[in-house]
Amino acid sequence: MDATFPNRKSLFLNLVLFAAGSFCGYLLNSHLDTVYIREQNSYHAAGAFEVSSLMRPLGKTQSHLVKYDPTICNKLKQIPCSECKAAKLSISAADQKRREASLKRYERRRINIFHGRNQVNGSSPISYPAHGVSVIPMRSVWLKGLQVEWFSLYNIRSNIKLKFQINATRGVFNLIGHVHDVDVTGNGSKTITISTYSPSLLNLQLKYIAYENTFFDANIVDRVIIQFMEFTATMPIHIQHVQLPWLFEDGTGQVKDRVTVVLKTFLRYSRLKNAIESVNRLYPGTRIVVADDTPDHLFTSFQSSNVDHYRMPAYKVGVGIQDRLSPTTYLALGNKTHRCIVQKPDPGYYSEIRGFPGIYTNDAVLNIFLASTNEAKAVGFDPHPLLARIGHNEFFLSALGRLRVAACSFCAVRHVRGGPVPGNYSKYRKPEKRFKAKRNNYNLYMHNIDCVKTQWVVNKARKQ
Repeated sequence: MDATFPNRKSLFLNLVLFAAGSFCGYLLNSHLDTVYIREQNSYHAAGAFEVSSLMRPLGKTQSHLVKYDPTICNKLKQIPCSECKAAKLSISAADQKRREASLKRYERRRINIFHGRNQVNGSSPISYPAHGVSVIPMRSVWLKGLQVEWFSLYNIRSNIKLKFQINATRGVFNLIGHVHDVDVTGNGSKTITISTYSPSLLNLQLKYIAYENTFFDANIVDRVIIQFMEFTATMPIHIQHVQLPWLFEDGTGQVKDRVTVVLKTFLRYSRLKNAIESVNRLYPGTRIVVADDTPDHLFTSFQSSNVDHYRMPAYKVGVGIQDRLSPTTYLALGNKTHRCIVQKPDPGYYSEIRGFPGIYTNDAVLNIFLASTNEAKAVGFDPHPLLARIGHNEFFLSALGRLRVAACSFCAVRHVRGGPVPGNYSKYRKPEKRFKAKRNNYNLYMHNIDCVKTQWVVNKARKQ
């Protein structure tokens, strides 16, 4: 027992010293800036700079040092519906479910180049969101992602004050919370400057900055300039109103509830009759809109329970079609002589769409197409007299880069030839060369291009 007593005493003393050392280390880590050093070979300096040694702040929770500004915090919040005095939507659970499904379909079709966030890390000492920051006009947004990635060891050892500056042109910067021992000038102005001797406190303060738009514009970008030491970066902030979706009540989800067939006709009523009968046979109950510019003395009405036959002058066809579309998600637009609604692309296409065998990406389709009503109306149909009766190519020229177009390989669309027609039909069906020249010149002028070549694909087996 006596021999082991000194060993027990030594063990107890070592435990006490270990506990005391751990406690001291905890205190130092809690109150001092923690950094680690990388030697100069670890980094490559930018042009005209020399790297001697770098200090990079480690992540450490210091939120207890932040004093929040409740006014700025409230500006970042959305107004809840419970506080809104305007009219409120009242729908059943089933209708709400259908609306959510319609919204999902809308989002899948939507092309938004500003959607998504692109964070730039480490290309310079400054990390910042380089894409994806957006704000509603005259509202505020929290600028998350601002941080300094590395500091000069010389500046730290020399006790040089660190300075970080942000400049805007269409808004001001507000502090969401103020960090102790950090100097801030320009709070609430277009230029805000943050100064401190502590790297970790600088990064902590950068986490609590908000941008507030003060110069109204419905859709514009404010290019915010960020400066730290000799480095400069540009952070775009997209100022834009919320783009509201245009949803449709799809009913049972059948074709007749989701598609409106739009037909343009001129003189050839026998072919119009065939087209209407074909739609009624394959998709009974589907609404058909007929835009007709046949002369009065030859006009014949095809109005029925599901057919709306509109008489309109040729130069109004495009505008009239848009105004009279029924509230369905899709429209099938074509000529009265067509038999189906897809176009064989062989061999002119880009690639097959993954997961949809036989469907190929393309820039345009022949004769007839099925389109989203919203997207087709956004492109629009030019009412110019030169495009009154022949404007199919021009629609896809206007839609280039705006619509995603695809064609299917297992079905071809062909003109139905023959049948009784008035003697002057060919005059309009095949316009003279002078008319074609005027139309081509108009298209080139309108779209600001010098030349254009449209190469329509022809089925090897049979001309479409």
